[in-house]
Amino acid sequence: MGEKVSQLPRETPKHPTIRASNSSFVLEKAGSVKYEDRPIPELKSPYDVLVNVKFTGICGSDVHYWVHGAIGHFIVRDPMVLGHESAGIVTEVGSSVTTLKKGDRVAMEPANKIITVDINEDRLAFAQKYAATHAFRSQRESPADSAARLVKECGLGPGADIIIDASGAEICIQTAIHALRVGGTYVQGGMGKNDITFPIMAMCTKELNVKGSFRYGSGDYQLAVEMLAAGRISVKELITGKVAFTEAERAFEDVKAGKGIKMLIEGVKD
Repeated sequence: MGEKVSQLPRETPKHPTIRASNSSFVLEKAGSVKYEDRPIPELKSPYDVLVNVKFTGICGSDVHYWVHGAIGHFIVRDPMVLGHESAGIVTEVGSSVTTLKKGDRVAMEPANKIITVDINEDRLAFAQKYAATHAFRSQRESPADSAARLVKECGLGPGADIIIDASGAEICIQTAIHALRVGGTYVQGGMGKNDITFPIMAMCTKELNVKGSFRYGSGDYQLAVEMLAAGRISVKELITGKVAFTEAERAFEDVKAGKGIKMLIEGVKD
């Protein structure tokens, strides 16, 4: 499924009348966003699909770009459209597309002990109610001590089998490496600083499998859709707020402040 969303720019939104062909919420530089009208993208490949976005969720990486103008070596040098967790209606399909048609509703892109780690008690409580079997609150302590406490309190025996870090924070990465068992797997999903102090000795002596991940892999999205269709998971609890397109910056402020779980920005009204 192709997504035709241009990369766009901005100023502090002035809540304009947004009725243009392709209104977008654009980051120009750190802290500076604006609404901009852009041409509707054209299909450049027979496999492309054009989607009229109805809602967009705010990702932590979006907020990081908005606040800092960069994530690691991904630096905003040109105006960039914010938001990549979008859903909408297919309005046009390429000649070689066989699995989608105009009018389709689309989104653009097993463990028995699941432990969520955070410093926010509300998020820990939500995660444990929603999916996690255990919750672990990080404290001000060394990564090695935090890892030892995590393993002990959560009954992980020799250590965790797999740890996925979604924060990109140096201390979280260090803690994760120490908390893994020998031969365990570490996945880096969150992006942070370009350079950090990494516990390479622990990685080597444990013979860990270390993988980098840029969002999800092939097959993950289909699996998620199948789980939703089968009623195995519900997203209603995850969506804790919706705002109009003209209130996009306020939604970013709320996410930055740690309010709720997933904020959605409504698409431009027809």
